[in-house]
Amino acid sequence: MRWRARRGGPIRLRWEHLALAGALTLATAAPGAAQGYNTSAVVPAKQNQCIGVPDCLTEVEPAVVVPARGQALARLACPASHPHLWGWDVAQHEHISVKLASVDRSTATIAGTNLADVDGHFVVHLGCSTAPYAGSVFLRSHHLAPSGWLGPRMRRSNAASDTE
Repeated sequence: MRWRARRGGPIRLRWEHLALAGALTLATAAPGAAQGYNTSAVVPAKQNQCIGVPDCLTEVEPAVVVPARGQALARLACPASHPHLWGWDVAQHEHISVKLASVDRSTATIAGTNLADVDGHFVVHLGCSTAPYAGSVFLRSHHLAPSGWLGPRMRRSNAASDTE
C-alpha cells in the first residue's frame, strides 16, 4: 500500500478504501432483513425483575407495537397493591431496541425503536413490591444483535474445527 505524507498526516492513495466506506454506509441504511435481523424472532424476557426483591409481583404489561422504522413510548405503572417499582425486564422482537426513558417510584416510561421495515413489539415485565425501593441494579436498556450476523461466523468456526 502506498502512502504519501501531507500536512495533516499520511493519506492513502487507494480508491478502494473510499469505495469500501461508501458500501458500509449504504449497508447501514439497508432494510432490517438485509442487516441480518430475523423480523419474526421474539426474544423472551429473562424473568429477572423480581430476583432478590421482597414481596415482589411481576406485572406483565400489554404488548407495545413499534411501527416500521418508527418509535413508541409506553408509560407503565405498578398496581396499587404493590406500588413500588424495583426493576423491569422485556421480551422483544429482535429488531426492536428498548431503553428506559424515565422512572419514578411506581412507573417507568420505556422507549422502543424499530430498526427494520416491518412492525414489531415489546412486552415489559415490571417488578413491583410492597416494600419501598432500597437500591439494586436497574436495567437501563436492552438491545439485540441481528441473529443473521452470527450465522456466517458459526459456519466458519465449525469448518475450522473440522480441519484441526
